Amino acid sequence: MSEGKITIEGLKPQRFEVHQGSNASKNAIVDFDWDNKILITQYKGSETKENIENKTQDLISYLYQFNYENFDEPIIEFVAATGKKYKKYQFRVIDKKVALSLGNTNFETTSIQSIAEKDGKPETQIWLSNKLYKLPIRIRYQEKNGSTLEQNLVQTNIDLNAF
Repeated sequence: MSEGKITIEGLKPQRFEVHQGSNASKNAIVDFDWDNKILITQYKGSETKENIENKTQDLISYLYQFNYENFDEPIIEFVAATGKKYKKYQFRVIDKKVALSLGNTNFETTSIQSIAEKDGKPETQIWLSNKLYKLPIRIRYQEKNGSTLEQNLVQTNIDLNAF
């Protein structure tokens, strides 16, 4: 779960939670104290505090922060809190006009991939809609065990009347 605000600069997470099944010891809670620029993480019964940068995201919000990024730059980077760690992520723009079909729907997307690579393969590849606020249409993760996890957009409902 990710909660936060939408600002002119982009998304500003306030709280991020990860719950992994019935094993509460694997749960993680991250609070973003923007006034004091501190990230407070609770994981495995301990609490840690770290200084945070202005555009820090969480493991969910970063996927929607791309709408606020400059795709004329060759590298897109930000720092994200995962619940376990706080680290810098870098993505390389691969192609700004990739045709992608899902079912009967065709999308024009921008393809990006993470620069951190495992065994010569990109860790994460993302196809972002060029027309729908850079929403992720397809995400492909390379897992630690070598398997690949692919997520595809099935449905979207964007209501901007609340803004």
